[in-house]
Amino acid sequence: MIDERFRAKIGFDTNLLMYLLDNKYPRLNEFVLELGNYKAFVDLISNNYALFELYEKRKEFHFVKAAEEAGYGEQRLNSDKFSVNDTLRYESLLKLISLKGLLGNKFYTPLRKFCIRKWSSNILLGDRLFFDNQSVIMNRVKADIPRILDDFGIEIIGKLHDNLWMPTYELISHSRISREDSLIAISFLKPESLKNQSNLTLLTNDGDFQSFYTEADSRGLLKPLFNRLGMPFPQIERITNIKASYNSTAFYNLRSKILPSINIRDLAKEFIKRLIIQSNRKKFIGITDGKIFPKKPRAICIKISGEGEYHENQNLLIIGSELDFFYTIPYKINEFKDRAGNSLNFPLKHDTEKKMDHNRVVFFQTDLGADDPDKAYENNLVPALKRGGNLVFIHPDS
Repeated sequence: MIDERFRAKIGFDTNLLMYLLDNKYPRLNEFVLELGNYKAFVDLISNNYALFELYEKRKEFHFVKAAEEAGYGEQRLNSDKFSVNDTLRYESLLKLISLKGLLGNKFYTPLRKFCIRKWSSNILLGDRLFFDNQSVIMNRVKADIPRILDDFGIEIIGKLHDNLWMPTYELISHSRISREDSLIAISFLKPESLKNQSNLTLLTNDGDFQSFYTEADSRGLLKPLFNRLGMPFPQIERITNIKASYNSTAFYNLRSKILPSINIRDLAKEFIKRLIIQSNRKKFIGITDGKIFPKKPRAICIKISGEGEYHENQNLLIIGSELDFFYTIPYKINEFKDRAGNSLNFPLKHDTEKKMDHNRVVFFQTDLGADDPDKAYENNLVPALKRGGNLVFIHPDS
């Protein structure tokens, strides 16, 4: 079982659930499906408040579809009130009766207002289309909801409980974030009354949500707030500006039809790895380099690039570059060497004043004991650890 501290939690707000159900942005759908291939390292989640909003939005969506099927265009709908304005089809008749072409609006305007008042309680205006199609609309809504899990692997977690309100009020008061978005965020962070959600990255397409959150954070308002509330600090990222790898400066727009220079599978994999590093950056040392000492099968090279400092008698934890394994070195590593074979002093850490070559260190994997549960897999394990691109962390319990 993967340590929960090294598993990313990716939350989807209401608008993303809508996009996924409608396949509005195909690259987004592909991205989420690819994320689902790495369930050992990631949870895809939403919450009951997002589901609450989704019911209304899907009802409106399927009302519009029903109206279109009945021959009504969007300009004749008041979709958020589920009503149809059917007077437009009689405009030409009103114009003829009022001699609008000759007399202008003199008789046309009062006649139109009179007719609208008379028709307002008639089938020509109002809610009949909704109620005539209510069972069809709601059956479609109810068929959509299970697809969130069945099609995309997104689980609905948590409850709406009393301990949500005070943190929500605080987030509203410390930022320009709306009440709805504040409740979405807090519902992800506190899915149960006495449980907080760590390692959370909330994905959205709401530009105000993301920018207002970033704005409040840049003013130093949010980290002290979350610390005071005893809640972990989440990341909020917009799907138009997704950063891939940890050290990359490239960003990708999942609303685009084409993603330049990267395929969806690689983007999803690098995205998860970045989130894991961000959540454990104080323990992150760097990545393995398989090109150093390739003929020495037990020599494992690390490019030191992270914030972590390895002290004597600690354990290393390694995550495979393909998110294909999670392994803790079962013994303390008490000697690292540089490329010239010289022993290095502790603590082992990134030296910003030296070139990258001087931030490459090597340790030698020793034989596993006969009673080690991984002894039977040792021949496959050592080459996997030596492979380039693995993520290397200091084990948080060492």
